[in-house]
Amino acid sequence: MLPPPYSITDIETLARIEIPSSATDVQSYVDLGGMDSFVALRFLLPAAEMEDFLSDVGCTESLEPVAYVSTLFYGLDDKISGWPSRGQWKSILADKSHVLMGCEQSAPGFSRKIIVDQSQTDIYTIYLIHFEL
Repeated sequence: MLPPPYSITDIETLARIEIPSSATDVQSYVDLGGMDSFVALRFLLPAAEMEDFLSDVGCTESLEPVAYVSTLFYGLDDKISGWPSRGQWKSILADKSHVLMGCEQSAPGFSRKIIVDQSQTDIYTIYLIHFEL
């Protein structure tokens, strides 16, 4: 694997996903320095395409309401533009106008968490954390 900066193709390979061509404002952070590789993504996706994206990444069950944000989502605000800080996550969760839904996946070799901010009806913000184990 080449050193940073990583291309979209590199990120897709590392995170085992395909970023939809309609996704905009794609932001990422990659850390290959530990025992596990780590990829965090944030992007905007038209609401009409969310089900296809979730199916493609293996979230086959219905999304569940997000009652809390895993600490895995903290500390990325200084690495990814538009990523909420710890305090902002807490405010978002407390604000009933925000609709956060999520799914988690685990399979041999990787773990993934996805949060979808559905607060806007036409475009959703996708937050994705992926670990290669």
